[in-house]
Amino acid sequence: MRNFFANKMCLRIVACLLSVLVLMFFCVLRVTKVASLTYENRSDFNGYKIKIDNGRGDFYYSNGERITGQESFYYLVFLPCDEAILKFSQIARGQELENGLKTLKDQKPVIIKSEKAVSGVGVFSFQGQNRYSNELGLEHIIGYLDADNNGVMGLEKAYNQLLKSESGTEVTFTVSASGEFLLGEKPEMKNSVTSGNVYLTIDKKIQQICYNATKSLKKGAVIVTEINSGKIRGMVSKPSFDPYNLKAYVQSKSSPFLNRALSAYSVGSVFKPLIAAAMLENSKGGYNFTCSGHTDILGIRFYCNNRNGHGNMNLNNAIVHSCNTYFYSAAASVSPKAFTEISATLQFGKKINIADGIYSAAGSFTSLNELKKSKANLANFAIGQGNIALSPLAVSNLYSAIANGGYYYTPTLIEKYTEKGRVTELKSPLKTFVFSGKTANELKKYLVNAVSSGTGKNALPQEGGAGGKTATAQTGRYDNKKEILNAWFCGFFPEKEPKYSVVVLAEDADSGSANSAPIFKKIADEINKII
Repeated sequence: MRNFFANKMCLRIVACLLSVLVLMFFCVLRVTKVASLTYENRSDFNGYKIKIDNGRGDFYYSNGERITGQESFYYLVFLPCDEAILKFSQIARGQELENGLKTLKDQKPVIIKSEKAVSGVGVFSFQGQNRYSNELGLEHIIGYLDADNNGVMGLEKAYNQLLKSESGTEVTFTVSASGEFLLGEKPEMKNSVTSGNVYLTIDKKIQQICYNATKSLKKGAVIVTEINSGKIRGMVSKPSFDPYNLKAYVQSKSSPFLNRALSAYSVGSVFKPLIAAAMLENSKGGYNFTCSGHTDILGIRFYCNNRNGHGNMNLNNAIVHSCNTYFYSAAASVSPKAFTEISATLQFGKKINIADGIYSAAGSFTSLNELKKSKANLANFAIGQGNIALSPLAVSNLYSAIANGGYYYTPTLIEKYTEKGRVTELKSPLKTFVFSGKTANELKKYLVNAVSSGTGKNALPQEGGAGGKTATAQTGRYDNKKEILNAWFCGFFPEKEPKYSVVVLAEDADSGSANSAPIFKKIADEINKII
């Protein structure tokens, strides 16, 4: 009996010991886990991270000079301490002050932007760059960002993934185990930018010239293309907008967000050289006509720009004096297919891609069936009216081809881009044959005459000469019973060995001669000084 109780007591002792061992084992595991967690999250106890910059990539001019991020400012960081709160109260105003004080009261730091650096206990300054500045009218090309640093318009949107950094610039402030900021410790700044950059074909000097030449232009556009490469060297659209104050422009009736260099408009007489090209290509260059000021087609009277008539006209004089009745008659002497074939090579009526995701408007273009269907349609087509709406970019293809011996290079806006340290050069623009060199030389001669002694005299540069054509295009739209007109000048310079084609559009203007030709002259004169 005694052995029974002794054995039972031994079993109880063993069970107690086992229980104690199990409890000790779990305690060891718990302590180990806590120690591990403390080690893994030590950075959480010892550092407070603030992201002060998203590290978005930049845009550059063709010469490698930066377009974005040119102007510096300072990020001011205020830590939750009495000295910093006092300094913040002296600097901040309005809603920024109210919101900031609430944040500091919650023991969290506040970041604001300032033109000047500020120092003090619990106050730190870090230099940054403003994304945009008043950079020569490039707003429509570059675009703008939303609140999340994503591109919404222009190249910012088109190259958003390449430009957006995976990280950015972070500042780490030292804190105690209880989470209090250690004011005497210097913060650590880490830059982890992984974004790419985009290099444009835009020449800064030429862009500056275009910007200055269009200061008086209320609505319209200018585009300068390098003839022997297709590279867009200058592009301005008016009116513009402030990318930092977009709300001020949303309700504007003048459509400031519209890039007019890529939008479609009625073209008028700047289209006439295409008709002349088709005539020359089909051996109709010797066509003559007597202009009396009007002509009747299917019982409809079509007027010339000179109601008194130009008299005897050949192809050269018709271009020089922009005689409408000559082209009404001359267009009927050529198969309509000849016009549409040339138009197709110029990409008229199609979107033109100048960068990833950036296209000109296709606009509208009279079809071959419409030209065959009605002589009235053909007559309107002959002077660039009717169902024709083209962008300044598209029209520049025609004038580049005339100046370049019968072919042009597809316009392009991007030279190259960099991504993760790698440089990607874009392929050479496509070379497109439009008409023969003989035709191009004849047209070039006519357009030079138009500038030297015809409707384009206001575009004549001081040196080097030029060729080009004016237009005052009807739109069919009215404002207070007055028809809205599009005024154009399209041309090239210098005269002998043209280097640039220039298209000037003045929307809702008086005439191509009065409004657009002088802008061409200013651009040509200034570019001639730097080439």
